[in-house]
Amino acid sequence: MTRKAVVRSRHMKLFLHCVDELQPPMRDAVRDAFAKDDVESVEQSTATDWLPIELNVRMTESLWKVLGPGPRERFFVRLGTADFESSLLNSLVAGAIGVFGVDPKKLLGWAPRGWSQIFRDSGELEVVDAGDHEIRLVWRNLAQPLARSTVWMESVRCSMRALLDVLDVKGTVDLEVADASARHMALLFAWKGR
Repeated sequence: MTRKAVVRSRHMKLFLHCVDELQPPMRDAVRDAFAKDDVESVEQSTATDWLPIELNVRMTESLWKVLGPGPRERFFVRLGTADFESSLLNSLVAGAIGVFGVDPKKLLGWAPRGWSQIFRDSGELEVVDAGDHEIRLVWRNLAQPLARSTVWMESVRCSMRALLDVLDVKGTVDLEVADASARHMALLFAWKGR
């Protein structure tokens, strides 16, 4: 039996919290764009529940359309920061920093552990060394709803960019591969040496 891809409710609750932090005209426009049933599902769930991945994709795509370039990227960086600071990932990030220090390559090596705290049955995540100050995160066998959404992939790029901010490291995160038919995506992280 194939399990359906799901997202942790805590992540989606943080998503709504970050929407509520937007200025009123933007906040209201984004809230109005969401399906009422999706918002209710998030609000009525407990933080440890798992929600259908399609809900995450729909809400991501709705917000992406409303906010436009710039604000939407900032939104997802803020959401990534909220995830890293939340009880969901804070102990993992703090523990990794305690063991490795502020080393993006070693910390990104733990990305699959963090990913599995937010997404389940959504695809496999592999960390691939790409050079002295580069690392590639490669997702294979993405769940169909994720693979079909380049917007969702871009939102992940922005959210993962927050890790460099948390580490106070200057760098970039590029969506290198977004292949819906192969159900594959790859992000390339690059940063300046310390």
